[in-house]
Amino acid sequence: MVWRLPHPRRPGQWSDTCVWCRLTGLGYSRPMAGPLRLSFQTPEGHPCARAPVSAAELARALGMEGIMEGLWQAGLPRGPRRRGESQRVELHVLARLADRLDPGLAGAAALQDLLKETTTSKGRPIVLVLDLPERPMSLQLLAPPAQLSSAEYERDLRDGPEERVAEVLATLVTWSREHVERPERLGGLLVPHLRAPETRAAAARVVGTLGLTDQAPLLERLLRQGNTLATRLALVGALMDLEHDELALRTIRSMLVYGTKENHTPIIDVVVRHAQARHLSDLRAMLRLLEPVERVALSAALYGLGELSVYARIARALNALNSGTSDTITARVLSAMELVDSSRFCPLLSRYADRETRRWFGARALAISASLQRNGRRESTCEELLNEVEHALWTDETERGIRLVDQLLVLEPQNARALYLKASVLKDEDRFEDALKCATSAVAANPSDWQAHRLRGSLQWDLGRSEAALEAYDRALELNPTDPFTWYYKGYVLYRLRRPEHALPCLDRSLSLDPDVPSVQNHKAFCLEQLERYEEAVGCYKRSLRLRPADVATRDHLASALHKSGELTEALQVVEITLKLVPQRLRSLEQRAETLRVMKRWRQAEDAFADVLREAPDRFNAWVSRGTINHRLGDLDRAVECLKHAVRLSPESVPARNLLARFLKQLRGNN
Repeated sequence: MVWRLPHPRRPGQWSDTCVWCRLTGLGYSRPMAGPLRLSFQTPEGHPCARAPVSAAELARALGMEGIMEGLWQAGLPRGPRRRGESQRVELHVLARLADRLDPGLAGAAALQDLLKETTTSKGRPIVLVLDLPERPMSLQLLAPPAQLSSAEYERDLRDGPEERVAEVLATLVTWSREHVERPERLGGLLVPHLRAPETRAAAARVVGTLGLTDQAPLLERLLRQGNTLATRLALVGALMDLEHDELALRTIRSMLVYGTKENHTPIIDVVVRHAQARHLSDLRAMLRLLEPVERVALSAALYGLGELSVYARIARALNALNSGTSDTITARVLSAMELVDSSRFCPLLSRYADRETRRWFGARALAISASLQRNGRRESTCEELLNEVEHALWTDETERGIRLVDQLLVLEPQNARALYLKASVLKDEDRFEDALKCATSAVAANPSDWQAHRLRGSLQWDLGRSEAALEAYDRALELNPTDPFTWYYKGYVLYRLRRPEHALPCLDRSLSLDPDVPSVQNHKAFCLEQLERYEEAVGCYKRSLRLRPADVATRDHLASALHKSGELTEALQVVEITLKLVPQRLRSLEQRAETLRVMKRWRQAEDAFADVLREAPDRFNAWVSRGTINHRLGDLDRAVECLKHAVRLSPESVPARNLLARFLKQLRGNN
């Protein structure tokens, strides 16, 4: 037989629960969404002139798992609420209570953002009218409460036979607190049954379910006495329901540490059933005390409470299931999946069902997946999150990309691709040490990822660790010897280390794989110039310019290489073309002046150096060269003037002072 009962951990929702599981407290199964209706009114009960927030969004936020329970713990009145009566609370009060929620509780941040700017209606407070669904009188084995008087229940609890007392306790455990008119009176009637070992467990469950907090001290005293396992677990569950957690959680830890491993399953079943968001830190500490399969069960409950970091453990367990897994373990893992309350696990369940040959387990996995898809929180799968991260980074939405990749790494801390993408973003932000840590983690997560090795090499170079960079590039090339950019990066490092003879083979290999990369052609030319192979360097620069004709920096390098190879006329032509593209480019002006000086075209060279000094009057070498050129032209006065400028710029230059002295002596001799 199955009852439709209030969901034990989600206000406003219901669950289909086996009779035996409900009476023994061993667990519950799939949730069923119940309507949560709300509206906005003035204190007098009139509709608001303007809704401060979306009613649909607020209803969805309040319906998140654990939110209402957290608000009740923060001070929101629980009731009692008579049948058909709504709960009223001022919106600014609800906002204040929402700020007290545990930051780790799923949905808390969304609710706080929604209520951040509560407003008034025409200067008056706004009242939220909240209508939670009625909790049904669901036990059908006995007469429903409406057909029995309080006196009859009291008489049965006080004087009824053992069988009748058991039936009454089984009925009461299905009630909620609003069904009890005098809770303190009921608590007093339960005391004898709490003291009796035979009825202690059932009575304790009634105390916890109905929130009879006056009996908490008695439960604590009874828990310290000798009890059977079932009774001890019933007492622990009741204390957790009553928020007397210290002794309950200490007892659970003691049972896990000192008890037999066979008892772990019923212990975790009780913990899962009574766990709330306030228990998260204690539950996380329990994980290391459990056997692997029970860790999965507790992790599923933690995930349902908003602890996303346990996702990887649950996913690993689900991915490990196959037809060879024992029935016991398979059933336990699938039962745990009912607790995650998230559509994120649906693809994992579907893939398991595809490979499972035992029809019962395959069908159960598909049923759980359908239930999570219908009733669970809508969450992106890890694959979808990764696609969103890559799209955000490709569209320059860096902030959103970082936020998404951090969320993904909470779920899967060893996701190599996510670590690689985060390292790339951190590198772009010049956070090289942090980026290197991420890249190293990516390599550890997937040692065969050649891109992660290549990125790690680039970061080592950025941090000034050239040998470590070369080692990383070598490892990347072992994994993928046909990537032109890895060969280029290795050649670049060797070039910067002034090892051109070793850099050239790397650059040649890069160009053999992709010849249309101007930067590689340029760096090959740089290496050739270091080896004084200027004609070959000229050829590389020309190939680079054919790929990128407007690159004036490459034109400067070409002019310099032509100059060094003795092709002065062609070098001058290249410089003139550059100056047509960028008329006031200082380096090109200097190249033109120096080329004309070497060609001994003195008058043109003097004019060219004059152009240089108009753009940069502090060029010491230009003043010296212009002075010597004017000396050759016979203009000693201008030659002396130029040398005086040079000496003023660099008084410590002995050659300039000697040259000035010689020119002055010649000038005096002529006079």
